[in-house]
Amino acid sequence: MNPQQNFNTQPAQQPVAQIQNGGLVIVPGEDDVLNYPLAPGYSMAFVNSNFTNLWVKTSGLTQLEPPKYEKYQLTKESMSAQGVAEPKDNPDYATKADIDRLWTEVKKLRSKGGETK
Repeated sequence: MNPQQNFNTQPAQQPVAQIQNGGLVIVPGEDDVLNYPLAPGYSMAFVNSNFTNLWVKTSGLTQLEPPKYEKYQLTKESMSAQGVAEPKDNPDYATKADIDRLWTEVKKLRSKGGETK
């Protein structure tokens, strides 16, 4: 066997690092977020395995600056067929029908002479 036949002239291919899950890193818990190494000036998003929490870790521009952490709690919302979130029964806001009903009552009170300042 000729030794030159086994010589590969093509350079070895390095594995290409790919961002998976849309740039999210899945971690078991908050301790893993705190200990995850991050280059200066970068941000990374982390989610726990059941997708209930999201953390954003941002490192400072120098290694002297401490990293910043933000934690978010994720909630699932149902979507309509048009892709718009369906409104929830929330007493903290009024619908247009509520405002129209109240405006009608105000007009009735004003017409009865009960106008207030």
